[in-house]
Amino acid sequence: MAAKAYLMIVVAEDYLKDDYGKILKDLKSIPEVKSVERVMGTYDLLVQVEVPLHSWTVFAADKVLAKEWAKHLQVFNVEPLGFEKYVENRQETAVRTTTR
Repeated sequence: MAAKAYLMIVVAEDYLKDDYGKILKDLKSIPEVKSVERVMGTYDLLVQVEVPLHSWTVFAADKVLAKEWAKHLQVFNVEPLGFEKYVENRQETAVRTTTR
């Protein structure tokens, strides 16, 4: 089972002036990277990665940090909410409250 995580990346100032071409090429070379988005604010990039296990997220993060343009990153692991179970529980609650 694959685990999903998001890396919020701060790009080194020297690379912000470029067109992000080298950065995108570097990220495409990392097999765990599934998507890349530019963001505005404290961070410059939002990168989605998929790894075999949650503990392997650090290996994907290390690959990104090894790049010369990566100044800092923060990892957000994604935990599934079990949406189907949530919807099922909400429906049962609705049925119980309407029949009282």
